[in-house]
Amino acid sequence: MPEVKITLTEDEAKEVLSLHPSKKLEEAVKDLLMEALKGEVKCEVLEKEISNLNLVVANLKRIVMVAGDTINSYSQMLGDLRSRMADVVAMLQELNARVSELEAKFEAVGRQAEAPPPQRAEAREARPERRERRASAIEILKKQKVMFESDLASKIRNRDAFFERLRKDGALVLELADQRIAVDPEYWEEFLDRLSRLNTNSEKKLQEELGTVGHELLKALSKNALVYFDATKKKWVVLPS
Repeated sequence: MPEVKITLTEDEAKEVLSLHPSKKLEEAVKDLLMEALKGEVKCEVLEKEISNLNLVVANLKRIVMVAGDTINSYSQMLGDLRSRMADVVAMLQELNARVSELEAKFEAVGRQAEAPPPQRAEAREARPERRERRASAIEILKKQKVMFESDLASKIRNRDAFFERLRKDGALVLELADQRIAVDPEYWEEFLDRLSRLNTNSEKKLQEELGTVGHELLKALSKNALVYFDATKKKWVVLPS
């Protein structure tokens, strides 16, 4: 029979004997070779590769889970963003409709303000041109009762001079935070008298008692905190302007 000589270190010999502790070294080496030939010896390298593969698979599963959570989170964020954008678009459409409505209202009021007074031609003949413009302004005011600066902004370039002329001609000019309002003095007294007899802040009742002009004047004064309704005393209070 062929003979095979194997040289082992002391540590290797101890490891072989640990596998077959009841046998001598030669017999233990022989048995180990036989087991290897029969495929009964475990391959540590193969076990390590399998272990590494299992670790890689576990890491890939973890990465897939994290990626899935991230994608779900971004999907929810995009859904919320779409919902908010839809709300913003709806708000812009509503604002655009309100602006169009206000523009139409201002145009109607402006056309009324531009209407010439009945005796404008006679005033031009009797007085100088500058005095004629003053008379026209105060005559229009007496007819309209109230003039809001916001309605005249696009029609009169020098509004400071315009309101100053009205003041000199006897008009009551209210200096509000957002605009000036010229009021015919007689109508102002009438407005205060009607307001003092009201014991409600119902919009419908105010419209009925004050009329369109008086109601608009009340809203402008209320907006600038010059008039308020005392719910305890059930009466309107007018503050000095």
